[in-house]
Amino acid sequence: MADFKEHVAGKINAHNEWYVSSQFSWAERDEMRQIYLDRSDYFKRILKEKHKDAGQISLLDYGCGDGYWTHFFSRLNYCSKIVGVDYNKLRIGRAQEKVKNAVFFVDDLNNDLSYLGKFDVIFCSQVIEHIPDDEIFLKKLKQHLNTGGILILGTPNEGSHLHRLNYFIHKNVKTESDHFRYYTFL
Repeated sequence: MADFKEHVAGKINAHNEWYVSSQFSWAERDEMRQIYLDRSDYFKRILKEKHKDAGQISLLDYGCGDGYWTHFFSRLNYCSKIVGVDYNKLRIGRAQEKVKNAVFFVDDLNNDLSYLGKFDVIFCSQVIEHIPDDEIFLKKLKQHLNTGGILILGTPNEGSHLHRLNYFIHKNVKTESDHFRYYTFL
């Protein structure tokens, strides 16, 4: 675990864009804006349905980063308890500045997170592809899910036409990635 924390700290100190860039700025880029609007509509529909069944919703944003989605959820009046967790201390600091009605922790599922408790909804976007053992990861997330709860899990479709074109164009370019798996639609 210490090696991983040192790795992340080194990336932050080296100003590696992946670890230090603003997720809010990314989502506001012209080519991304509509994608994020569509996602937010989709997430809102899911949460409204859960709200009809459960009333007030407790939500864990696992891998919350800068708190982009945590901020979105915090504006929904039926999300009564919101917790964000991320391993990146820099990003958690930004999330705490942006989202005042949520609680944030610098931590990861390799540690004992029993202090978090259980939630009606666990939101985990763009995280699982970075996890060495996705089956263990999902089992650990499930430990934090109330009976009848919902896991909203998002990952890039690395098999999409756009991704495949990008890989074809850049096949001779060495790019840094901390993805352990490349999930596809199929």
